[in-house]
Amino acid sequence: MFESGMDRLRDVVLFVAGLVALGALIMAAFEGFNQRIPSAIFLGTLGVVCTFMVYMPKLEVFKVWGVEARLNRTLDRAEEILGKLQHLSVISAKATYMTFAWSNRFGSPGAKAKQAILDDVDRQLDELKVTPTERAEIVRPYMTLIGWDFFQLYVTTVENYMQAKYSDVTHKLNIEAESAEARATIDRWAPLIAAWRTRWRVDGLYQQMLQTSFAEFLNQAVPPEGLLDKNEMERVNKYRAEILALYNECLAKGGYTDRAAQYYDNYNPEFGGDKKKIKELFGYEMKY
Repeated sequence: MFESGMDRLRDVVLFVAGLVALGALIMAAFEGFNQRIPSAIFLGTLGVVCTFMVYMPKLEVFKVWGVEARLNRTLDRAEEILGKLQHLSVISAKATYMTFAWSNRFGSPGAKAKQAILDDVDRQLDELKVTPTERAEIVRPYMTLIGWDFFQLYVTTVENYMQAKYSDVTHKLNIEAESAEARATIDRWAPLIAAWRTRWRVDGLYQQMLQTSFAEFLNQAVPPEGLLDKNEMERVNKYRAEILALYNECLAKGGYTDRAAQYYDNYNPEFGGDKKKIKELFGYEMKY
């Protein structure tokens, strides 16, 4: 209602200015014919100024004395352009987030380097007044894949540790063929490891993750009793809690935090980070 009243007031002012402009120009001509030059100049100037007041808001291009000034036709046109720019930026941001999310698996730059670029994208979205709801939708697939990457980091590290222990016992049995202890250990571990792997090496695992919380998804990869001793299980549980805390930090931000990105890059199995983590967790030096 206020804006409508202001529009009517503006129309009245422009109408009055138009009448003044017309009257001033007529009087300027009259004064000029009567050789009253100062009055003619004043009235002519007044007429031109009032004419500008009436027509300037409607001009897109104004030229005078060789100088060209381009003006917006209306504020609505400017808002339309801004809206289109915002829409294009949202599409671009979605594409960027999706590309960076999937590229985590293809030997691309580290999480920290990619998140730095995505932080720049977020700043652009903030400047364009993209709503938190819109941004949440943009980053949703990216956050899902961050969770997937942390899950793979966890299970790969734990699996490699257990496989290394199993290989040590197998190696001992090859040397000491009569070792009853080694044989008993292998007989006990083999079915447990196989059963554990079937819980997370299954088709449709990614879809399962979409249907549950990240904490519950991590829990299904907890090693079964009998594979690790009490001290080892405590360390595995600590590791799982560490991964969960990092993911929750990322979830709150809507992307990798600096700490989480650095952590993922440091312990990424693709670059041997699992061996480093295994030594930190269990004090075990990987031989293979």
